[in-house]
Amino acid sequence: MVNLSVLEKRFEKNPSTLRGVCLSMSYWLMGRLENADSTSNSSDVSMQKAYYILNAAKTRLGTGLKILCATVFIHIELGNEDLAYSNLSQLSAGKNYYKNNNPTVFKFYLFLSALLEIRRGKKRKALKVFNSLKEYASIYNDKNSYLLLGIIETEQGNYEVGCEYLRGSFYYGCRSVFLFVWLLDCFNAGVISSDLELNSSFLRWGIMHGADMRRCIDRLSAHIPPDFYRLNLWRERFAKTYPQNSLRYICLNLMSDLNYTAQAFEYYARAEEIRLELPDLHHFLIRSAHRSQIERVNPRAANRYLYESFEDDPELTAFAYHILFIAPNPLEYLEKRRDELIQFTVYCLEREEKSRYFYTLYAHYLILGSEFTFPSNYMEKAAKLLRSVLFTFRARVNNVRAKVIYLAENERAGITVYKLTHGSALIESASEAFTVYALTADEHEVLSTPIRISRLVEITDIRLYKYFYNLGSRRFSLMCALSRNIISEHSMMDHTAEILAETLEYKELSDVFANRIRAFLGKMLFETGRHNDAIRYYIDTDEKFLPNDYIEDMLNAFISSKNWEQAARLIRIRHEYISDRTLFAALKSMVKFEQYYDIIALPAYRLLTKSWYDKELAAIVLKHYKGMQSDWQKLSRILASISIVDKDLDSLILRNAVFIHDLSVGAQKVFVRGYCHESAIKDFTYFCVYEMIIHEFKPMYETLISLEKIYLNKKLTGRDSRSPELSEQLDEYLAYGLSHVYLGFGLVTADSGQIITDALDAMERNDILFPIFKQNKDKVTSRSYIEKNMPFVYHSLPDKNIFLYYRIKGENPYRKRRMRYLRFGLYEAHIPVFYNETICYYFSEELPTGSIRTAEMETRETGFLDLSWAASGADPYYIINNAVIYEQMFKYSNAEDLLTAYLQKPRAIHAILL
Repeated sequence: MVNLSVLEKRFEKNPSTLRGVCLSMSYWLMGRLENADSTSNSSDVSMQKAYYILNAAKTRLGTGLKILCATVFIHIELGNEDLAYSNLSQLSAGKNYYKNNNPTVFKFYLFLSALLEIRRGKKRKALKVFNSLKEYASIYNDKNSYLLLGIIETEQGNYEVGCEYLRGSFYYGCRSVFLFVWLLDCFNAGVISSDLELNSSFLRWGIMHGADMRRCIDRLSAHIPPDFYRLNLWRERFAKTYPQNSLRYICLNLMSDLNYTAQAFEYYARAEEIRLELPDLHHFLIRSAHRSQIERVNPRAANRYLYESFEDDPELTAFAYHILFIAPNPLEYLEKRRDELIQFTVYCLEREEKSRYFYTLYAHYLILGSEFTFPSNYMEKAAKLLRSVLFTFRARVNNVRAKVIYLAENERAGITVYKLTHGSALIESASEAFTVYALTADEHEVLSTPIRISRLVEITDIRLYKYFYNLGSRRFSLMCALSRNIISEHSMMDHTAEILAETLEYKELSDVFANRIRAFLGKMLFETGRHNDAIRYYIDTDEKFLPNDYIEDMLNAFISSKNWEQAARLIRIRHEYISDRTLFAALKSMVKFEQYYDIIALPAYRLLTKSWYDKELAAIVLKHYKGMQSDWQKLSRILASISIVDKDLDSLILRNAVFIHDLSVGAQKVFVRGYCHESAIKDFTYFCVYEMIIHEFKPMYETLISLEKIYLNKKLTGRDSRSPELSEQLDEYLAYGLSHVYLGFGLVTADSGQIITDALDAMERNDILFPIFKQNKDKVTSRSYIEKNMPFVYHSLPDKNIFLYYRIKGENPYRKRRMRYLRFGLYEAHIPVFYNETICYYFSEELPTGSIRTAEMETRETGFLDLSWAASGADPYYIINNAVIYEQMFKYSNAEDLLTAYLQKPRAIHAILL
């Protein structure tokens, strides 16, 4: 197809009549083909685009004859008959001039007139104009005349006559798209031209432009010249566009040309896949596959070839049998041909045929001969021909720079180097599990190029290996193949132990493969009761290179022979691949050896998490396992689920929680269970108190209840006689911490009121005050101690000289008070503050070299009037505070009466002065 975007850009940049008409007709062609191919309105869009291009050309270039004729034609195609008549009248005005001086324009005038009348349905008038065109065209007999006559005949339904006119136009050199568009109408109507060259050109045009030729493609394909199918470009495009219709004719033409190339094979293979009936198709398929060394052939085709072939070509017959051998289910075909196959193999042996496909037959013959009685002379011939190529592969590289092949085998240590000759080399390997690299001549660059590998003896079998072994062959590749097969299949044969032991003697054996042989040999000997011999092989085996299923057998052997050192080594490295039952028994056997506890700890932990509980193993785990806190919590949770409680484990979890500052849900659940040593519970309780006071920690509800029980139980049973002061302080701080939670998070429990009261009593007794009590004084029992004092708290390291500097706002200078150290790095001080007073303050840490002070802050007292405390007369602060409140309320007489009444009491003035 024409690249319309490029053509449109060229027209916009440099408009010309030719470009405008070509671009318009290109859109017309697109619309015409779309209209024939679909029912969508995309064709109308393309036609409208064609008309738009002509209008643009008319505006920019004027109305020339070419643009005028093209405009009339587009109007006819769009069905705009009135507009077509209007534009055609411009040509009609000069028709006499065109008739004598411009035959081309006159012929187009007659053509457009006839086409317009046909589209309007006026056949008589159209016939009159058409006869004029025919008469005039006979005078000027050229390709355009035949083209226009052919279009008109086709439009009238005279497809055969129209096709002949179009063929004449093609004969005179016409290759216009108009020719092929109306030729498509003829072919779709059932008419096919006898001109093979015309048909070939039409097919190429249809494929390139995406024309819908489905109605005529079958008839057309039968009338295409062979040269069309010989060109790979058109053959491929034809096959891709019409795969079902074209395949038969492509194959027939390729077969008539005796084409056996790889490209021809692909067509033959497609035809065979859909079971297309063609004469001698299987012959061509097999021969083309053989010549191109392609083995992905359907075995059905090879089987049919063997039935239908009458050629005396042993190589081709051997290739067909080879295809059957490598099929997914070869017995489906070979069982019915056994006698013929054996006879053919004997025939090839007598002629000593040599190639990859013959080697397949010989290998099969030896395998059958090892089970049945075949003539010894033919067996010897087959063995002689196979002996040198049994483990040989051919490597092919299609890169001229490749000169060297590096071969890395699983069984052989190191790298084997081979030289490439004409891009090919014969390499030897005990199995197909190898890696090859292609390198340059200097071996300095590894080439990224595909390497084709084919085995010279495709069929390999343990029976074949055993046959050569029994003949006395001890080649390295043969011994490795036998050993590998024994290990992978777990097959026991005569001299199995001897074969494996002999293989271990080869110095070029790789460490990985040698390890597998030793492990299998040790397992086999252990199972047959030869324990000492088994241990000898197991000790030399590096378990890191062994499959997982070998590890358990090795461990059982070491345990049975009481080789504790080897058992410990194996458990340390590969314990995760040993079954739980075997591992548990092994660990139980080793608990009496303390030197192995560090090794036992990890697998023992794994068993405990799987509910394999043992008290001795649990003790070893707790002492020697280097686990994280989450590991211990997981273990505790699993043991608890099977109703096993380990006091030492839970105590360890709590101690770790204190050490790493872990108050996770898991740690709290262990604490709530309470199955721990008393010291661990005490430490964790102390840690909870620290977190509740310092970091505003909110424990789980269950944890909160447990802490309450600890506090209340201590309160009922009395103080610790060994350290009564420390015990009392711990109880008090536990009350402080619990109160922080109650007040800070708004929690209420059955005992929260009593504990808050105890905390208040302890603070007043110890002359301290925590800010949270002041901030939540509406939630506690009203106390004069809280109302009177404003608390200040500073957090630092212990044993520091911390001072509070404060003043009433608006006054100077600052007053200084040393702060009292409490616990957890907290320093506290409190001072009485009267109603509505704003205190400015900062903290200062006094050092020998100077001081460190904080920024100044403010706090304001918002007390309330309470005459009950003043009435008691116990503390003059409340008398003064209430007087201040009255004064702020402008109740001066009340303030005066209050002070007068208080001063009249004995010792009142003395109390105020103090």
